[in-house]
Amino acid sequence: MALISLNEWREKTFTGKRPTLRSCQRWAKDGHIPGARQMGALWFVDEDIEKKAAGNSRVARVLAG
Repeated sequence: MALISLNEWREKTFTGKRPTLRSCQRWAKDGHIPGARQMGALWFVDEDIEKKAAGNSRVARVLAG
């Protein structure tokens, strides 16, 4: 398991104009970011799960467990 902060994920995933951190937090809460999990008030993304998700939202939800 390779957890990175949601902000690190945002910087790695988007180039140019990035969405706000708040938008990313909302996506994570709604289940749109595979491997995203909340620990206390902070969000993290499991890079291994996120890389395995091939754009299929059902697969992403199962992998995120």
